[in-house]
Amino acid sequence: MLTAAQAPALPSAYWRGFVVECPVSDGQLTIRSGPQAANNKLCFVDIVQVSVAELPQITSVSLSGGNITIQWTGGGTLEGTSSLPASNWIELGSGGSWTEPTAGPARFYRVRR
Repeated sequence: MLTAAQAPALPSAYWRGFVVECPVSDGQLTIRSGPQAANNKLCFVDIVQVSVAELPQITSVSLSGGNITIQWTGGGTLEGTSSLPASNWIELGSGGSWTEPTAGPARFYRVRR
């Protein structure tokens, strides 16, 4: 989820734009004001259905020579974190392949569009 602190700030603007991707599995999408909202208004919402074939997917994970290599298709950015549940995902790469040493703390990975 994107918070106001993460949205691009414009010094004299009275608006902010947000892009949020969220799965809806029960047919209901609820949009409400955040806890610090004051006199806010909602201008518009674009809702787009994405097929599973369009989503990025990790296709292989391999270990070799003390390195881990992760490959994915469908675009997107590989992110990693050292604990779950995570609020501190770190962007690692966006080229469809990422290699890093296995030494160090355990890491969890995901690919986001």
